Amino acid sequence: SGVYTGTLNQSGGLFENVELFVGFDNNTAAQIAKGYFTQTGGTNISYKVYVGYGNEAEGYVSLQGGEMRAGYPGDGIPAGSEYTRFRMRYNSSTSASVELVGGTLMLYGDWLTSGTTHYNNLMSYFNNGYITSYEGRTGLSAFEMDYNVSNPGYTTIRGLQPRGTLVTLK
Repeated sequence: SGVYTGTLNQSGGLFENVELFVGFDNNTAAQIAKGYFTQTGGTNISYKVYVGYGNEAEGYVSLQGGEMRAGYPGDGIPAGSEYTRFRMRYNSSTSASVELVGGTLMLYGDWLTSGTTHYNNLMSYFNNGYITSYEGRTGLSAFEMDYNVSNPGYTTIRGLQPRGTLVTLK
């Protein structure tokens, strides 16, 4: 038992991986697993991204620059299962946050069509405050989101300095 902490900082370049777990507990021991990922530049491409995954896990992502991509063309994830590319907060005993303060979060596929599992999950992450932008600085999060406009095939999410609009959909 104990607390295990891991930190990863990316300031530039290309970081490709299969699965990026930020705060992962394999549920086999009484432990707390904390993960911190800070990106100030470059590109991170992952087949899947999990933030705060497993019992007692805590995952914290701060996208201050660059872009984080979850999923990519030809990744083999079937239609209807897009939600498996990006997941936050495994259960009620985990903590997870993604802060968009200059960086871009890109989720492969259309995450903005209402009624799909991935849309519902994404809206839950926003509504529960798991994904924020400049909130610590202003008390209000604002986002710009589009599908297949800024980046072909991707839902692109950027944090904005709040100016009275909560969410802008293109």
